[in-house]
Amino acid sequence: MQGRKIAEHLMGLHNRPHRHLDYDKAASAIFTEPEIADVGLAEAEAFASGRKIRVTKGPVQRQRQVVIKGDPRGFVKIISDPARGVVLGGSIVGRNAAELIGILAVAVTSGLTVTDIIDALLVHPTPVRIARRGRVSDPTGQGPSSSPARRSPPRPPGAPGHR
Repeated sequence: MQGRKIAEHLMGLHNRPHRHLDYDKAASAIFTEPEIADVGLAEAEAFASGRKIRVTKGPVQRQRQVVIKGDPRGFVKIISDPARGVVLGGSIVGRNAAELIGILAVAVTSGLTVTDIIDALLVHPTPVRIARRGRVSDPTGQGPSSSPARRSPPRPPGAPGHR
């Protein structure tokens, strides 16, 4: 991102208003086995500053893709504002965490809510869909961690994925 901004400026292509790069919202990854990735506000930072947060966390072990690939280690954790549900940060540990954190990075930088992620039409099966499958508390904090999964609406004939 920095290199692109410098190149655009040097070549006179900076036709968009300047936008400050907010490094507090930058995603990062550690390419270990399993991978570790995070973005935005960390749970420890929030507690240290006294900020109220909601932590939504669930294991990836029951996801079909994880079972198929034989690596059940990992979890998805989403940190959000308890009053508005806005995603403030998150962590993913597991296979392809560095790729999957991009969804949470977009949510953090765009001010999306946990409900926005749940309602998104994401590829299935992937670990990020844990929130949608009811493996973690709902974004309002009203439901239990073991709430039943919601069924997706039927797809119209001719739509991708229609059976």
